[in-house]
Amino acid sequence: MAHTVLITAHPGAALAKACLRGSWVPLPLPEHLHQNLSHLIILSPTGTAIEEVGRIWTLQRVGTLDDRLHWLPLLDGRRRLRHPIPLGDGPQLEAWLPRHCLQWRLLPVQELLLADSVAELLSSRAAPGRGDRGDQAPGASPGHGSGTSPPPGPGPVHRSADRPG
Repeated sequence: MAHTVLITAHPGAALAKACLRGSWVPLPLPEHLHQNLSHLIILSPTGTAIEEVGRIWTLQRVGTLDDRLHWLPLLDGRRRLRHPIPLGDGPQLEAWLPRHCLQWRLLPVQELLLADSVAELLSSRAAPGRGDRGDQAPGASPGHGSGTSPPPGPGPVHRSADRPG
């Protein structure tokens, strides 16, 4: 089954700190997305490439905020990529990228790892903005970009109370 990466934004060394803490921030993630979420990428506003990923081992329900159910991604370490994936540039990428920690996008892990850049991946996808999007900005409506969702099926998210070994 297709594994999915959750992409968000925050300044500084946010991924390193989140992995040390063992969690990111609660996000309004629809439950149907949980099965396939496997990794977290936190982009810095000054970043030009994806250099490392955090591994999501489960999502913990934390309650309802603003009439939406929120989930806390629990992390099980981070991994540096063998080859950084450049973000690229262009108006499509600018419009697509999350701007802060409560905004998020989803991309299939395999497609991201095979892409020359995120901008190239976005331009090669059949439907513009096909990656799911979450937006908690003031005045923003809940939703998922174009409404597409990752392929169904079991994914690498662990459901047990114990951390994987």
